[in-house]
Amino acid sequence: MRILADSLRKFIDKASVNGSINTLLLECKNDGMVCNVRCEDNITLTNSILKKSAFAKYEEGMKWYVKSAKTLLSKLSMLPSTEAEVSLQGNMMVISASKDGKVMTISDGVGSADIIENVMSDEEMENLSKKFDGGNKIDKQTTQMWMKAISVMGSGKTKIEVKDKKLSMVNPNDLKEEASLTIDFDYKDVSTAMNAEVLSGILNALKDEEINVSIMRTNAPIQFKVSNEQMIVRIIQAPIVGDDEEEKAKEEKKGADKDE
Repeated sequence: MRILADSLRKFIDKASVNGSINTLLLECKNDGMVCNVRCEDNITLTNSILKKSAFAKYEEGMKWYVKSAKTLLSKLSMLPSTEAEVSLQGNMMVISASKDGKVMTISDGVGSADIIENVMSDEEMENLSKKFDGGNKIDKQTTQMWMKAISVMGSGKTKIEVKDKKLSMVNPNDLKEEASLTIDFDYKDVSTAMNAEVLSGILNALKDEEINVSIMRTNAPIQFKVSNEQMIVRIIQAPIVGDDEEEKAKEEKKGADKDE
């Protein structure tokens, strides 16, 4: 296969959430290279595809079990941003790129299938994706504002709430006072919560694109999605809920299930 080395790196960086999901299965299917995987604690999952059109030459059927996304990303960053040749040689994935007559080659060990215990099927991902509505987009400038606000707010639980067409991100600091960031956001009234560091990591992975944000329902998963000519990346994050919130979420889920 042939593809720009930088395109492959950007895809793996987003699909692994900056390497925080460490073991991946990259599978070349009919429409492109697919990565459907969830982290070990089952809190974060990604559904991503690097489109067939992103490749100068494409080979359907190739599977690549990545043992360490962080290590692979580090290796890919060493390659020039030129077209790279990707091939399987024995138990190694070999990627070569050249610039100014100089060839650089990196290799990554291909792990066995048993290192990937959290791969989700296309059917599982399709059924989950159907539970999210069309959402709304935040632009790159807003993403940067969110990341800066999180760095000021500190760690812990961050509440994300939409009310009266306004999206607020609220996080209590160590003094039990609230810091918040509010933007215009044409969407339904809904709220959820997630870990601040995890939110920052997701935003950092997707920061060079407009991000579509959708929330399944109150105290339920939130989806971050980016789409461009080369790839589609969905990152779905489970909520942080307290006991009272969990009971409320269960009741809302029962109501939603009845409506379906």
